[in-house]
Amino acid sequence: METSWLTLRLAGSSRKEVNELREHYLAQARGGADEQIRARRASDDARLAAWRTLKDSPYAQTLGATGPAPALDELPKTLAAIRETVSQHAQRIDARDQTTLGRLSGTIRSAAAEAAGWRGHAALAVTEQQRRRLLAETRPDAHRAETLARRVAADAQQRQQPAVPVRHEAPALAPLERTGGLRIGR
Repeated sequence: METSWLTLRLAGSSRKEVNELREHYLAQARGGADEQIRARRASDDARLAAWRTLKDSPYAQTLGATGPAPALDELPKTLAAIRETVSQHAQRIDARDQTTLGRLSGTIRSAAAEAAGWRGHAALAVTEQQRRRLLAETRPDAHRAETLARRVAADAQQRQQPAVPVRHEAPALAPLERTGGLRIGR
């Protein structure tokens, strides 16, 4: 850009001013290019760090974050697909948890009903003990007769039950000891 001296004078500036302005704007352009390179590097570093975080996750296989980091223009599509996968996976987990919760709730209800039954049996046993204690204190002869009758009934019931054969496990054999050296004869 060669300008004549007269044109510069008419514009109210000098060649020195034009050169200074040119150098100033060229320096700004170089600084902008350097800033653009730095921003691109920072963007790539952030993209790679984000992808590394996804790959290090225990859910990387489920999320589909197993390959190399996608290009910057592909990253939004990939992350949207991962978000969709996370949403679907969360719904499956919620459904499974709901099923487990229902099953465990049923188990709790049946266990609570069984516990109530056992509490009722325990209350009956306590009442029976109190009555037997009262009977032993007030009528010892009737208590002895009732105790004897209970013992006879228990013995008769035990005789009626078939004997269950007891299984005996064969003793574990010790492993054969290895001896060193040559074996002769076999």
